[in-house]
Amino acid sequence: FTPVCPTEPKQCRVCPTGTYTQYCSAAFAGICTVCLQNCDTGKYRKNCNSNSAGECAKCTNSDIGNYYTGDGGLSDNCPTTPCPNCGIGFYRKGCAGISPGSCSACTNAPPNAKYVGHGGVSNECPYVAKCEPDTCGASQYLSGCTTKLAGTCKACANDCPIGEYRQGCIGTSEGSCVACTNGPSNIVYTSNGGFQNNCYFTAKCLDTCGVGKYRTGCSYVNPGKCVSCTNAKPANTDYTGSGGTSNQCPISEAKCPQDCGEGKYRSGCDINNAGSCSTCLTDCGVGKFRSGCGGTSPGICLACTNSKPSNAAYSGSGGLSNSCPSAAVCPDCGSGQFRFGCNVNDRGTCKACAADCGKGKFRKGCEGVSEGVCVDCTNNLPKGYEYTGSGGLVDNCPSSKAVSCPTNCGEGMYRSGCDANNPGTCIACATDCG
Repeated sequence: FTPVCPTEPKQCRVCPTGTYTQYCSAAFAGICTVCLQNCDTGKYRKNCNSNSAGECAKCTNSDIGNYYTGDGGLSDNCPTTPCPNCGIGFYRKGCAGISPGSCSACTNAPPNAKYVGHGGVSNECPYVAKCEPDTCGASQYLSGCTTKLAGTCKACANDCPIGEYRQGCIGTSEGSCVACTNGPSNIVYTSNGGFQNNCYFTAKCLDTCGVGKYRTGCSYVNPGKCVSCTNAKPANTDYTGSGGTSNQCPISEAKCPQDCGEGKYRSGCDINNAGSCSTCLTDCGVGKFRSGCGGTSPGICLACTNSKPSNAAYSGSGGLSNSCPSAAVCPDCGSGQFRFGCNVNDRGTCKACAADCGKGKFRKGCEGVSEGVCVDCTNNLPKGYEYTGSGGLVDNCPSSKAVSCPTNCGEGMYRSGCDANNPGTCIACATDCG
């Protein structure tokens, strides 16, 4: 028997997922065969469908930091596991694909650094500065330590303000200033604490009691209270401030009222007596004045400085103001002379005193700047005598015995030659006047 092959191919069997059609021919629709899942680790069977058994292909689902630990079956989803961590200072090198890699020493740290962890899968191990503060002494810390520099030991600074101390100055830290808390409730700190919570302190006794009072009963735990001062003070004084924490309020100087008015001052004022008003003295002398007289001061004599003309000098006191009067400076010309034309701007010139006062008179007071005046002589004149001339500049007119001449010459005549020894004669008056 010879079989007759069909001339038309049959339709291949359609197989479900996970299988493929095998042995499909013109005479046979084939059978469904399960896709093989026998690929190596890190691979999966790709394209197993229809009438193909597929082929093994590399999985692509792994991320960095993982590696494949099995095959993916029929999908690109191979099982993975994280790359194992290495010890401090190491990283996992070559962990990828199906290899877990191996631990290798990190080399990324600077010279003065030490590793403090692993690098994962990269040469990037975390590190910190390799600081060795244990080499520093007491009250010191390691300063300037970096990953590149070893740093130096420095003394902890004892520079905190009053009421604070330096805390935490150790290792590589310089520490910081923090408030002291070692004092009781009513205190004020008077120093810093250095490196310990041990600031010096004293009682906080506030000086807020006001004038004439002081604070009593103040202690470390009690602010005390204000009471009136009773310390002795003279009658003419007042308290001027607080006594602080003692019964010793400060005392004012004498209370001297400033009410005496212009030209007066208060004299005799002291801590026991208010004194009384006295008139300012004006006894400073020529060319001076009294300055500063007022309040409780009698003032002092000072030289005048007010302006005066070029040929003038102070001629009196200025009293209570810098205003001394002035007068012309006229030098004495000597005996028988006087200064003419002298004033505050010009010294003038010397002139001879005029001896022209006539019979029985003399010039009196011709000296200094005065030419004098003619006055009657008063020198001794014997009885029966008469002055016969001028005394000049002195009270000493010449005199002689008085003569009684007859007066009977008649009209148009006069008596000539009459003196003490001769009665004279009558002579006709001349008529030749032209």
